[in-house]
Amino acid sequence: MKRLVIIAITLASLFFAGCSSYNPFEDLSLVSPLAVVRVSSNTEIDWYAEDDGNTLGGSLLGAVANAVVSEVKDEKVSSILSRADLLVDQAEATLRESLAEVGTIEVADKESVLTSDAYDKVEDVLDIMDTNILRAEGYKYFKINDERNLGPRLKKEIGSKSWITADFTFEKIMDSGVDKNGMMGVSVEMWIQWFNDEGERIYAQGYWEQSSKAIPVVAGIYKPEDMMALYPEVIDKVCRDFASEFIR
Repeated sequence: MKRLVIIAITLASLFFAGCSSYNPFEDLSLVSPLAVVRVSSNTEIDWYAEDDGNTLGGSLLGAVANAVVSEVKDEKVSSILSRADLLVDQAEATLRESLAEVGTIEVADKESVLTSDAYDKVEDVLDIMDTNILRAEGYKYFKINDERNLGPRLKKEIGSKSWITADFTFEKIMDSGVDKNGMMGVSVEMWIQWFNDEGERIYAQGYWEQSSKAIPVVAGIYKPEDMMALYPEVIDKVCRDFASEFIR
């Protein structure tokens, strides 16, 4: 299954390669400092590959459930106790830490970005519509096509030369067994979109990882705290996958 996911992401990467006339990794001075302007995730931790017709951002791997849809009462309880809101904040912090550790690109200070007049002008669509998207603390969720002027405004105000959005999908996935009986793990997808200071998309890539450990699941019932404990490793993996692109 993981091989199929990697193939899908690779094909998408080839498709989006034409969105820029240059490789942003070739000369980081052209895109540094980098501002993180949107970090989001799905609201509920659904089972991998169960599509309810709703998708998040530019996610390649499909669906983000808008509710707990299990017909099994105990599974519904397990799902409710699984906190995607905790994971998205952890993912935002891990992404920034991973980029900082590489040290070859400057990441604009979070508070400088979020408290800027430029960011204040951004319209948060989650305030005006019912969606199935969570945003990391302090961030807005906006439609990229509506905010092409964000780059020039941020450059003028805080000196950033490019900006990224990071949309996460947190899911649970069967590692072995059948019909939600056996051993289950978790998976994380991070969909990165990167724009220059003129609002031109220069990079788009999906990163996907699955947990190396698994926990028991019977008829869809599992211990939520055990499942949540699997996520830090996987969040760290996808963030470092992206950060490793900057290694020189």
